Amino acid sequence: HGCLPGLLRRQFKAACLHVRCTGKPGKGGDAVKNLIVAVACLLVLAIPWLLYEDYSTSQIREYSASIEEDIIPAIKSGDWDAAKKHYDIFYESWESFKSLSEFFLDADSVNRAGEMVVKTKEYIATRDASNAAAGSAELMHMMKYLHENEKLSIGNIF
Repeated sequence: HGCLPGLLRRQFKAACLHVRCTGKPGKGGDAVKNLIVAVACLLVLAIPWLLYEDYSTSQIREYSASIEEDIIPAIKSGDWDAAKKHYDIFYESWESFKSLSEFFLDADSVNRAGEMVVKTKEYIATRDASNAAAGSAELMHMMKYLHENEKLSIGNIF
């Protein structure tokens, strides 16, 4: 679920392989040119990704803390008004976060988390304590998963 388009990824790998195997660039320096273009594109993509990572790290920490400290205790104590109030705040923030995250994260992961956000909202609205608590706990786990997959790393790029 890398961030680089397939063509750029193939160019980068081909240029690296050619230079590594032969020790010299291809005819007319094509391999080196391709490598320079690939690295430049990588930097263009990496800078916004790093900015997003900083933003998302703080958002995910805030979400996890809200779920753990506010939402789950309210559900367990049966304080449905407080649970709804805290969840509505979380839900509004999540909708904004989700819109931006679709550019940086695997769409399937974001969609699965989004589905659980909606389900849990309905569990709270219907005062279904066991499903609301389970959905909230699963959301905390999904937030951790999203956070780990958004980090700028070679594995997430290729």
